[in-house]
Amino acid sequence: MKVIGLMPNEKIHWKKFSCTCDGKMEKCKVCKYTIAQNSIPKKDFFVKQIELDKKGKPTGKIIDKKISEITIVRGSDDDVQGWKF
Repeated sequence: MKVIGLMPNEKIHWKKFSCTCDGKMEKCKVCKYTIAQNSIPKKDFFVKQIELDKKGKPTGKIIDKKISEITIVRGSDDDVQGWKF
């Protein structure tokens, strides 16, 4: 899996802070950001999509597409807000 937009830990702004949850029900920003960071796929995966003909019209057939490259979408704190392929 090729991941575009990875950053070394020392350059990620939010990793300079510690968890402040203190047993609260809602997670602090550091914990939320850690969960999002850990959601980045590490291996190739497949998605189902509708096959298109040469004119770009759906054929009605569903095919598996292998995803081997993603791009990370980051927020203002260098947090992972999502990823796209």
